[in-house]
Amino acid sequence: MAKCQDSKETIISQHIGKKIRRRRIELEMTQTDLGNHLPTSFQQIQKYEKGTNAVSSPKLLYLSLALKVPVSYFFEGFDIVKGVSNIAYKDNPPELHRGNQVKNAKYYPDPQAVEDQVIIEKLEKII
Repeated sequence: MAKCQDSKETIISQHIGKKIRRRRIELEMTQTDLGNHLPTSFQQIQKYEKGTNAVSSPKLLYLSLALKVPVSYFFEGFDIVKGVSNIAYKDNPPELHRGNQVKNAKYYPDPQAVEDQVIIEKLEKII
């Protein structure tokens, strides 16, 4: 019986972690930015987001304030009776750092395109 409970707790922690990560990226925050709001380290934020470490209730309250959502947001989409989350791995957005293999143009525009746009704007002013 205890093993099943541990499994449910892990699934809940993973669900909450995915919700934290999704909202953090929606707000265009890094793990370090979010950690500074709590305060905690970015490594701890990583562990929360992966579901490796469970989020305590005080930290959940601080997270809700930092991420500008109600505490209930973290439990949306979780069926406590079945112990099932409606968030699939594919729903996770890419991470917000350049070291990641996944590049996301929304967060990281092509530097050449930005430079070209600056040149175009300068030429338009001259013409």
